[in-house]
Amino acid sequence: MRSYSDILRAETPTASISASPRDAEVAKARALLIRTMAGTAWSERSFVGKAVALLGHVLLWLVLAVCMAFFAGFGLVVVGVLGFDVGDPSCRGACEEAWFEWLIRASALTGVIGAGCIVGWSTQSRERKITRLKSLSPSALLRAYDRWRVRQEAAEAQARREEELDYLARRTAEHLSRRG
Repeated sequence: MRSYSDILRAETPTASISASPRDAEVAKARALLIRTMAGTAWSERSFVGKAVALLGHVLLWLVLAVCMAFFAGFGLVVVGVLGFDVGDPSCRGACEEAWFEWLIRASALTGVIGAGCIVGWSTQSRERKITRLKSLSPSALLRAYDRWRVRQEAAEAQARREEELDYLARRTAEHLSRRG
């Protein structure tokens, strides 16, 4: 069975203007290579795909907002206690409640803004990459695909090597613990 990159490699420029089944096959191969390399463009996603993507983004927003609230909140508590003496008996009640209310709101807002920036940047970056890949000629797309595939294979080989080294380290530790 021929891969999609093989279909594009076998493409020869033709002088015919009419659409042929071969053109459809090449277009399909081209679209699948781009989808493999960069994902699906927002405009090409189905309703369910858009809903799943939005759910993932909302989950990311929540996780980052909670993390930011925790870290920023901890930092603001330290600043409040050390700098403004929030825990002092003279600052009990309304002063302390106002400080912690502001702390929670500021931390959550920081997390939401940070998550929004990350989601927006990643979506925009993916859309730009897809647009660039669509504008490439078939030969340039194949070169880009080959470079992408080499990087993917190198990352997989590195992950396998690290897994092997972890295994060897565990076996060595077990062997040394049995000896000593």
